[in-house]
Amino acid sequence: QVYFARLDNRGQHVSAGEVHVSQRGRYPVALRSEEGNTLVAWKNGAKLQWQLFDAEDKPAGQPGSSVCATNDRPSGVVTAEGKFVLFP
Repeated sequence: QVYFARLDNRGQHVSAGEVHVSQRGRYPVALRSEEGNTLVAWKNGAKLQWQLFDAEDKPAGQPGSSVCATNDRPSGVVTAEGKFVLFP
């Protein structure tokens, strides 16, 4: 299963706690923009899947997915413009 939580500098929860993202997945990546949005991505078999969350940790839109050519672990960055870029 995949979860995420926002923590402060002392490791204390900033949000209500852990947020359930997916029933199944491996190698999760969480990226946070300056606007407060969080993108969580993970591998599920040969697919890279992701879900965007708003600043209140609520899903923003539908989950996305893309077939991957490799089983490598994903990574990602947030650009200076605040866009998320995933590397499958």
